[in-house]
Amino acid sequence: PFVPQPMYRGERPLNSLTKNDEEARIASYKAKIYGNTGDWAESIKENKKALSVCEEKDYIHKASINANMGLVYAEMGRDDNALLCFYEATKFYDNIVSDYDEAVKNYRAPAHRPPKPIEKYTESLAYNEMRVGRLLMHKSIPQNIKRNVHKGDDPVYYFKKAYNRLAEIKDKMDEAKYKDARNYCVKKIIDYYYYNNKLNRRNDKKIQHILKKWANKFEA
Repeated sequence: PFVPQPMYRGERPLNSLTKNDEEARIASYKAKIYGNTGDWAESIKENKKALSVCEEKDYIHKASINANMGLVYAEMGRDDNALLCFYEATKFYDNIVSDYDEAVKNYRAPAHRPPKPIEKYTESLAYNEMRVGRLLMHKSIPQNIKRNVHKGDDPVYYFKKAYNRLAEIKDKMDEAKYKDARNYCVKKIIDYYYYNNKLNRRNDKKIQHILKKWANKFEA
């Protein structure tokens, strides 16, 4: 008889996926397809369904569902929803990288979807931190939405986190991609201080110093 192979690291055998696990997989798969075909509303519906049946501690799946949902909301021009989804994603990715073994143990997926190495989740965390930072700079998102985000009044906090995080996985990343991502963080930090400085109409020495410091971090 056909015996399903155990998953990875000798974890649970394939047939121990519950009905909920399978439903969560199917829903997030559908959500991706709807997202790719521009059927935004259906994509959001399936993503929400996936989240509702997803195993509570399956941070790996929850992180990607939230990140995907954020991208769909962004495409729809609903930046406030996108911000909250990307922020949720950072929390789950943070859980994964702070206790990778535990996250892998609670990962509910078929055998052909093994967990990625930890640096891939670190990279995703950095990218989602950059997305949060970028949206926090948007004037169109009301303050009461930003207040739901930790340090929601400080986009620089998120760009700095991403900037430093990327350095941890430099040797595991494509060189051009690494440089682009780090430069993006630098550019956004400079933009933030520059516009704030202009806004206050004062040539603040401290801000001049910060601008110089970050300008020197830009890599051609």
